[in-house]
Amino acid sequence: MKPSKNLVYLLFILLFLYSGCCKKSTSTDLNKDKAFNISYESKSKLPDCYELDSILRDFDIELVDCPAGTFMMGSPADEVGRDKKDEFQHQVTITKPYRIGKYEITLDQFEKITGRSLIKKEGDNEAFKFIDNRKKSNDEDLNIIFNKKVIPCICTCNEANEFCQKLNIRFSEYIPKNYHFDLPTEAQWEYACRAGTTTAFNNGKNISSIDPNERKWFDSECVELNDIAWYGFNSRVKKNGKDFGYKIKPIGTKKNNDWGIYDMHGNVPEYCKDRYGPYSSKNNVDPYIDRGGPPVIRGGGFNLTSKNCRSASRKSAPSFDFPAAGFRIVLVSND
Repeated sequence: MKPSKNLVYLLFILLFLYSGCCKKSTSTDLNKDKAFNISYESKSKLPDCYELDSILRDFDIELVDCPAGTFMMGSPADEVGRDKKDEFQHQVTITKPYRIGKYEITLDQFEKITGRSLIKKEGDNEAFKFIDNRKKSNDEDLNIIFNKKVIPCICTCNEANEFCQKLNIRFSEYIPKNYHFDLPTEAQWEYACRAGTTTAFNNGKNISSIDPNERKWFDSECVELNDIAWYGFNSRVKKNGKDFGYKIKPIGTKKNNDWGIYDMHGNVPEYCKDRYGPYSSKNNVDPYIDRGGPPVIRGGGFNLTSKNCRSASRKSAPSFDFPAAGFRIVLVSND
């Protein structure tokens, strides 16, 4: 017995609807298909910064161009190491191109721009406050540790903002009209960190696994992270069976991302302009949280685990006047 034409037609409609329902994207699908798109047409273009770049080179400060674009901020539900409460994945559009520091700001740069040092005396330096008994280790790199030209600073968020303000004052005649130096917003930071990637790390890799029996932060190696970051595992100083603590490393000694930016997954965590709080479900165009909690900290750190070094990982400082992180600068539009 052949089915009627009406029955065949009805079955066809049901099959079509069912296949449509099954094709709804999961967060992982969104991550693969819509995570990054730099085809967004910005109404503004980066101005000529040749004169400014020339002046900044005298202070060893280099900036990298970041185009306007759209990306998926946060992490997909299946990302290993994800913080489920803090990394809601959502589409964000950056409407204006900007420039970001190629490296983290160093102790020497902070001193030259602000006119004051973060080092009060040898051994009393917030940038090395987590390094225990460094001299007792007879570390052959001790001269590098105290080289202010290559070691990123750890300071307060207020001091990071002070640095940006001093830049704006000092180089006002060279900064393009309607632009200024600032800390990056969370969205600007993550967008620049990813540089077109959609994975946990900006080298196109994800964490393969996390040891559930991990006893201490530095016990667990992440092979996917080793080539791009200094983190808890590879920044620990151990000699002759003795543990001498963590060591901050010189900037730019690991591989850069596809936009030429270094150390966004490790070495020192970095302040952002935003206050810490939940992501907005509505403001997805140039988002910025300017009220509420303490300063946001992004990026990995020399004393952190691999899961805390992912592109989407978020942390917060205890306060604006507690030395908790380093920073990099951005040159952004006033509009």
